[in-house]
Amino acid sequence: MLMIIAFVRCLLSGVMSNIVTGDVAWRLYDTYGFPVDLTMLMVEEHNMSIDMDAYEEAKKMAQVCGIS
Repeated sequence: MLMIIAFVRCLLSGVMSNIVTGDVAWRLYDTYGFPVDLTMLMVEEHNMSIDMDAYEEAKKMAQVCGIS
């Protein structure tokens, strides 16, 4: 139950108007293993979208940080 609450808080923290920020979409995947395609389906059901450019940038930054 606590994990669900944390998941929802994470998702809601990144909502700006009708766009979920890319770093939040990445955090949902990186922290909870929630795939971005499923996140995209869920947000589209609510007439929202994900900033995929920012998602890819957050993913890239995480990979760079993991290498060093």
